[in-house]
Amino acid sequence: MTDTVRIRQRRWLLALVLIAAPVLLVVSLTAKRQSGTGGLVLSFVGYTNLPNNATRFALFSMRNQAPLPIRWRGNWVELEGSQYNNAPVINPSLPFFSNPMMKRGGELTVAIGEPLEEGRWRFAVLWSPYGLKERALDFAMKHRLPTRIGRWSVIDAQQILNPTNFVTNSSTWLAK
Repeated sequence: MTDTVRIRQRRWLLALVLIAAPVLLVVSLTAKRQSGTGGLVLSFVGYTNLPNNATRFALFSMRNQAPLPIRWRGNWVELEGSQYNNAPVINPSLPFFSNPMMKRGGELTVAIGEPLEEGRWRFAVLWSPYGLKERALDFAMKHRLPTRIGRWSVIDAQQILNPTNFVTNSSTWLAK
């Protein structure tokens, strides 16, 4: 090879490195940030009650730190030492889930009534990331579109709605 060919090759290699290095750096920083942010952050805020009502309600703040919107799948109250989950006590005059979706970076406060049983308890929320596949499934269900064509599954609802795709977050244990 001649010297001019080698010089051209080195220039191309240098240009490629100068272009690829910043791109790889941005991709790696973005991936670390998204994986480290977690998902739903559930925090106990304090207690409140309504006038002429003896039930004390715990206020919980929920913040979506996932890289995608999330979809609420359910919630319950756990009593320490019990293997069964209880339905939460709610009051329509206090904040609760008004929409099953929470945008990326969104916040919501919910009020959960203290259980009647004595002992420690906590509030748990079941959620899943609301990605492109689930949006397509919701669109198909809303507009009554087929999710299968013959033997082929266009949108695999069983895979999307598999409980292994759901995440549970619990508050800290609260004493009554």
